[in-house]
Amino acid sequence: MAFPREAVVQWGARDCVDFAVALARDAGWPLHVAWAADCDGSSRLPFSAMLPLRVYVADECGLTSDPQGIGNAVDFINSVL
Repeated sequence: MAFPREAVVQWGARDCVDFAVALARDAGWPLHVAWAADCDGSSRLPFSAMLPLRVYVADECGLTSDPQGIGNAVDFINSVL
């Protein structure tokens, strides 16, 4: 399914939260958040030290879905993150 470019830009401006929540509700796939953090070696960083990059959905087989399409986790990481 292709989405209008304007819609993809709007979703991306909000880290794709709206798109991911709607898709998770429809498909039943769990939500995931890709985070960026300046890791200081601590295994438990506070959320205030983390920056959300993208919200997306993924299934148990490693398929990810966001406004750019459905693909495997490696392609998602390379193209989006």
